Amino acid sequence: MEQAEEAGAQLITGIRVDNLVQRDGKVVGVEADGDVIEAKTVILADGVNSILAEKLGMAKRVKPTDVAVGVKELIELPKSVIEDRFQLQGNQGAACLFAGSPTDGLMGRRLPLYQ
Repeated sequence: MEQAEEAGAQLITGIRVDNLVQRDGKVVGVEADGDVIEAKTVILADGVNSILAEKLGMAKRVKPTDVAVGVKELIELPKSVIEDRFQLQGNQGAACLFAGSPTDGLMGRRLPLYQ
C-alpha cells in the first residue's frame, strides 16, 4: 500500500461504500453515506461475497455451501508441554486437521456488520 500511496493513490478506510458511481458504463467513483467520491480507479476489496460486484453484474452471489472458513491459532507453550501433550520425542512434530462441518448441529447467530 505504501508504494501505491507514494505513486499518488489515496487509501480511504473506515467508511462503508453503499454504491458504485457509474458514467457511460464505467465505474468512476463510490457513494458512501450519501457522499460521492470520484476516482480514476476503484478497487473493490469487499471480499468473496462482494455485494458491489454483484450489483454491477460482475459476480454472482456465492452459495454458503461453496465457501469455507479457515482458522489458525498460535498458542505459545513450553516445549515440554507440547511434547507431552502430543506424545512427541526428539525432533518429531504434529499437525491436526479437523475436516467436515464443525458447527453442524450447533446453534449460532449472525451479528450485524455495522451497528
